[in-house]
Amino acid sequence: TSALDNETERIVQEAIDKARQNRTCLTIAHRLTTIQNSEKIVVVDGGSVREEGQHEELL
Repeated sequence: TSALDNETERIVQEAIDKARQNRTCLTIAHRLTTIQNSEKIVVVDGGSVREEGQHEELL
């Protein structure tokens, strides 16, 4: 979603949120807004896990 305008990104994000309900979903994102509603976020840098947790914990 990094190349989308804000309105289109919102529409796509709503569709993703709806599709992943009650499912395990792996999302690779460049924008924080794409994953901020995820139950668990894993930050990978240089091929290594640097941090993991919920959005509020990682801020």
